[in-house]
Amino acid sequence: MQSNVLVVEDFEPVREVLETCLSLGGYEVTGVQDGRSALRALDAERPDLVLLDVRMPDITGWDLLALLRHDPNLRDIPVIMLTGMDDATSQAYAWQLGCTCYLTKPIDLNDLLLVVRRVLAGSRPETAAWPVAGPALAG
Repeated sequence: MQSNVLVVEDFEPVREVLETCLSLGGYEVTGVQDGRSALRALDAERPDLVLLDVRMPDITGWDLLALLRHDPNLRDIPVIMLTGMDDATSQAYAWQLGCTCYLTKPIDLNDLLLVVRRVLAGSRPETAAWPVAGPALAG
């Protein structure tokens, strides 16, 4: 059975690359552009993993992560934060809210697939300190 990944990213070109990358990696992918759409998607079908941007126009990634962690039906879904915010304060806040993994853009797509596989397997890679090789995603 394929794992289902919800990609929450407001910048369409980045979302499309993430969706394609994950689909080619063997995952069933649902992509949405904002927090409200993510909440609707979460209500319709429970994903195995959420890949979440921080800066979004309506509900921020921080707020969505907090909502997930306070909902008894959704709190155990792994959440990988994928953001351009690479400062220590943002990372600390994400960990405080309960993210599973914090990755910063740009990221190598092969490394992203590796992290997704590890998180879905129950491992907790805690940083984005992966070797760089192959196509990268910026944005």
